[in-house]
Amino acid sequence: MSGLSDTERSVFEARRKALAELMPTGSVAIFPSAPVAQRNNDVDHEYRQNSDLYYLSGFEEPESLGIIKVNEEGHEFELVVRPKDPERETWDGRRAGVEGAIKDYGAQSAHPVSELNAVIEKALSGRETLVYALGAHPDIDPT
Repeated sequence: MSGLSDTERSVFEARRKALAELMPTGSVAIFPSAPVAQRNNDVDHEYRQNSDLYYLSGFEEPESLGIIKVNEEGHEFELVVRPKDPERETWDGRRAGVEGAIKDYGAQSAHPVSELNAVIEKALSGRETLVYALGAHPDIDPT
């Protein structure tokens, strides 16, 4: 995995900007990654990212989350990602990690997946509108 080219980054940034322009000031959009589908025992199906998250970011790793926050100054894009882990990368493939999410995928900020709950809580704080595909992710939808 080498991240995105400058051209690809600009395409994904334009897509995020177009979405943000449709959202009201004070809103947040949350896009979870697709779950990993287990084939049998310790073998997974080939991973395919959630279409919405991929369309807006180009990020193809599981256990991730994209957040777009709209405020008066414009919009901000955050990613929650799996941290770098050389041992796991031997088996699962290279990971962008927090640094790569910023450098290679255009996120203004990035956080490890271990901080997911705190990041979501902070992203929702003070927001008037939430854009989220309720029902599309039943494994993580609020109950």
